[in-house]
Amino acid sequence: MSEAKILKSLDDLKGYKEIMITGGEPMLRVDFLTSTLTQLRSNNPNVILYVYTALYNPRIDDVMKLSDGVHYTIHENATIHDLCGFEAFQVYAVKNPGKSYRVGIHPDIEAFIPIIPKVWSEVRIKKFKDQSECIIPVTEQLYILDIADYERR
Repeated sequence: MSEAKILKSLDDLKGYKEIMITGGEPMLRVDFLTSTLTQLRSNNPNVILYVYTALYNPRIDDVMKLSDGVHYTIHENATIHDLCGFEAFQVYAVKNPGKSYRVGIHPDIEAFIPIIPKVWSEVRIKKFKDQSECIIPVTEQLYILDIADYERR
């Protein structure tokens, strides 16, 4: 098992074949996210970039132009606003095929969630693990980026 490392520079990710960007919530800071995706793609044009999110942002097109796919998560405590956001994202995905769209849904959600099967390359319904239960596989590396520290540089 590898331990999480502090990411000092996006240049440290050169050579990776696949990079997933997750939270906090990346879609809260679309300008920072698109800047990060642009630099990662510039450093490694063939890298596969995924964004993990639980939040729809009307600027999703800015993100999708730079990424290869999205893993959309509907958490156990999802609100009606969250579910409407998922619906908006799904409509976006229908109109913008050709990317990898995956969705994870917590099984304890009692709301009706319509799924358009042709949109999704993967649909999973399962309980999410607490961060303390997640073991980083030997073949993977978790990097933590302190955004405030990174932006001060």
